[in-house]
Amino acid sequence: MGREILERIDENLLVKLVQDLVRIPSLNPPGNEKGCAEYIFNTLNQWGVKTEMVFEPFPDRPQVVGTIDGKDAGLTLFFNGHMDVVPEGLRNQWKYDPYGGAIEGGRLYGRGSSDMKGGLGAMMMLAKLIHEAGLPRGRCVFLFAIGEETGEPGTKELLLRMGYKGDFGIVLEPTALRVATAEKGLAWFRISLEGRPAHAGVAEQGINAIEKAVKFGERLLAYNKRLLSRVHPLLSSPKCTMTMIHGGTKENVVPESCSLTVDRRFNRLLIVLKFCF
Repeated sequence: MGREILERIDENLLVKLVQDLVRIPSLNPPGNEKGCAEYIFNTLNQWGVKTEMVFEPFPDRPQVVGTIDGKDAGLTLFFNGHMDVVPEGLRNQWKYDPYGGAIEGGRLYGRGSSDMKGGLGAMMMLAKLIHEAGLPRGRCVFLFAIGEETGEPGTKELLLRMGYKGDFGIVLEPTALRVATAEKGLAWFRISLEGRPAHAGVAEQGINAIEKAVKFGERLLAYNKRLLSRVHPLLSSPKCTMTMIHGGTKENVVPESCSLTVDRRFNRLLIVLKFCF
């Protein structure tokens, strides 16, 4: 069955699917996966795959679930991917249109082409081929989730609250075609530093919150350097990375506040690719 499916892959269709997905902006924040969800839902339906939209946990951000039931009873295998992508940043620093899906030198360019519109396209193609070939037994469920980029309960909602249950799962995150059985844990921290405003002409009368942030940032850099010495055989090193900074109210005013956002990656949380719900 596996070889038969591989031999039937239409590479041109697969490329078109990924291009179409890249050309649908699904940025998060703010969380506008709806257009992407509608494209996936309509396409799978056209192919005859049993597909539904799930309007939980957010009514305006539907998730998509495709289900293929085998001829006989058996285990259930989940395939999972997220529809949202991070914002494209400064457009003038892109060589290609981030939503153009351009192809050059055997590569497809655009926001989310790797993480993870490529994986979504592969899921769609796989659903089509399995549906056409028919499963000998068991069931395949394809979960197209929202909110992965911002830690929202997309997949969690489907598994824990909506009642989709399975025996095994494969998440199609980009791993250079290497099977990954573990991932780092993640926590985001927002640190607020307070100062006292004053006119910049008499700056010594105030307390500069940005200067506080600079000193705090130096301590974080030293902490991160220590973390890098702890190497895990599967997960490499833990990390503590400053990713956002906001502060100040006007050019000539000593800033009374400043905030830092820190992305902290841990090596102590292992996630084995077996769903136990």
